[in-house]
Amino acid sequence: MTTALSPAGPTTRTLPLLALRRGQQATVVSVSDELGEAAARRLFDLGFGAGTRVQCLRRSPFGSPVVYAVGETDLCLRADLAGAVLVELTA
Repeated sequence: MTTALSPAGPTTRTLPLLALRRGQQATVVSVSDELGEAAARRLFDLGFGAGTRVQCLRRSPFGSPVVYAVGETDLCLRADLAGAVLVELTA
C-alpha cells in the first residue's frame, strides 16, 4: 500500500480493489496486466477503467468472491481479479 500527496492537498491511498472493506468507495487508477492481457481487457470491458467509481458491496464468508458496484451494475469478482485492479481512496 502506498501513500502520496496529491497536488490538490488531500492525502490519497492507492491499494488493490480486493483490500476495500464493505461499504468503502474508491476510484480505479489502473488494471494490471499480471493476469494476462485478455483478463485485463475483460476487466476494462466490465467497467474497471481509470477514473471509474467503485464500491465494495458484499464479501463471501470465505473472502472470495466479492461483489462490487461499478456504475449502475453489481459485479462479482474472484480475489485474483480484484487484486489486479488498483484503486485510490481519498481520506
